Amino acid sequence: MATLVEDEDEKGRLVIHGEEMEGGGQILRISSVIAAIWNKKVVIQSIRGKRKKPGLRPQHLCGLEFVQSFCGGEMTGLQVGSMEVEYDPKGEFLERILRGDERVYGHTHVVDVKTAGSCTLIMQTALPCLVASMLLGKGRCSSESKRPRMTSTEPSSGPGLKQTMVIRGGTDVPFAPLVDYIKLVLAPHLLDRFGIELKATVSRRGFFPKGKGEVKVEVGFKSGSEKPPRRGNKASCDERLESRDMDGFRTVIVCGGSDKGFNPQQRKAFARIMDKVARESLAEWIGEGTSFEATTMFDGESLSPGLGVVFAAHMQDGRILGSSTVVNAKGKWQAQLKPCLGELADALRRGSEVDDHLQDQLLVFMALLRGIHGVRCGRPTMHTRTAVELMNRMLVGDGVHFEGLPSDDLGETEAAHIACTSAGCCGEA
Repeated sequence: MATLVEDEDEKGRLVIHGEEMEGGGQILRISSVIAAIWNKKVVIQSIRGKRKKPGLRPQHLCGLEFVQSFCGGEMTGLQVGSMEVEYDPKGEFLERILRGDERVYGHTHVVDVKTAGSCTLIMQTALPCLVASMLLGKGRCSSESKRPRMTSTEPSSGPGLKQTMVIRGGTDVPFAPLVDYIKLVLAPHLLDRFGIELKATVSRRGFFPKGKGEVKVEVGFKSGSEKPPRRGNKASCDERLESRDMDGFRTVIVCGGSDKGFNPQQRKAFARIMDKVARESLAEWIGEGTSFEATTMFDGESLSPGLGVVFAAHMQDGRILGSSTVVNAKGKWQAQLKPCLGELADALRRGSEVDDHLQDQLLVFMALLRGIHGVRCGRPTMHTRTAVELMNRMLVGDGVHFEGLPSDDLGETEAAHIACTSAGCCGEA
């Protein structure tokens, strides 16, 4: 069996096998971003080899096109259905940073999938590139190496250190985080751990199959932030978090299309059942002081009808864990909600800092920002294992290393401790 990442071939390329481990789009997202920022030649073969429809889909194609457009370099194999993509960054990302290239700074970046391809998965490709452009743009150039060197792990806000993009596609679709999960769960973690401010504003919901929703993404660094992240260090992940009670539980229901498909009475009935299932599933963490907040958002302008729900548990010790799912309005609601809440309950039972869906999303930011980072999570998902393997193999010799993944499965109440030591995306030791 082939390994996920092979050493450089005769053309100086890292060979990445897209059918290994997670075997899907995540391999494309992480490998293209790492290649662009750290200037690594790559060839990605057997793209999405474990999926029923392997090869590039429109969503993956748009993500790769963004990387090439924003970071530069030459990329071949960019067509729907392609099973192999080759990318030579040619060092253009750093060159663009140094000269303040208009393709990187000073305007709103637009990605239009033109289908129901997930906006949040496009974000997983774009956000690290945007953050790296701000980190490197704030650096100063060393006379010896002509490479930007950071003066702080958390740069303060300044002119040009904001990035804005608009993504059109599916805002709330299956097999991807719903956009309100980004707002309620990912954004607070990025701010708390890394000082990254992320704002996502939905102007139109996009459900399957037509999609064509729109979300505006604004990213920057918190101004005047000089103290280290609250839990973004290795020591924290060695401490079991014992707080049992939720301080608050927030739910966002999103739906769209005409009232004929899911009328106000049905929306109220769904909210009641959802509240009942949530209270039953999470009963052991609900205390006398736990507050509940539920919001229903209906978008009559969405081109396809749809229904989804996002949960966010705010623990008394400051942790925020969540989950989200798309719901078939004509199906059995309880049966669809229970697995989603069960995943959240499993993470809480382990005393995790993050839920299963956030694990791998944080890892690339640990690599980008110089320092020692740590996170306590539940059973590492295959996405998490794949991300760690990719970055450890691609960034050998670049001052970035992850450790702590357990080789064996964990017990029902055990957690993993993933640590990362990073020299940062500018390669500073």
